[in-house]
Amino acid sequence: MTLERSWDVADPGLIALDHQGALWVAIGPEPNVLMRYDVQGKALPQSITVPEGSRVGCFCVDRTGRMLIGDVGPNECVLIYHDIDSRPKPAGTFGTKQGIYSGTPGALGPLKFHQVRGIGVDETGAIYIANTQHRTIGPGVWLEKYAPSGSLRWRRHGVFFAVGGAVDPASDV
Repeated sequence: MTLERSWDVADPGLIALDHQGALWVAIGPEPNVLMRYDVQGKALPQSITVPEGSRVGCFCVDRTGRMLIGDVGPNECVLIYHDIDSRPKPAGTFGTKQGIYSGTPGALGPLKFHQVRGIGVDETGAIYIANTQHRTIGPGVWLEKYAPSGSLRWRRHGVFFAVGGAVDPASDV
């Protein structure tokens, strides 16, 4: 583990590599912009600004070069961009607009996402989504796998447990 290089980025957040080895960085505490950098840290001309009201909860680049962005704003879906190495353009969405709040609000269903904080695509094009119950990770999560056609293949539920300690100033025990 030797430091190879470093560079300054104002208020960096999540990061991901694209298929050409460039680094994409989400900017800001409530990110709505992704910036692209080369391996030397030089800002490249490509960037993505998600639609107004949208926020980047996570993102990845699949093997075809598409950028998939988990929108944790009111849309609660996945934003898809193509041509990310030249002139990034919206290519559609994945999931139901308004996610878990659509249809019967609060009812789980295929493509009804909530706070997408993890996303990935495997070699077959299957999309994996990690949803959470709150703006941050916890207290529960559900993982879903979707076929490239958009059909739900499986869903798994989990619960986060946290243990914390505190010091009692009135005791030395």
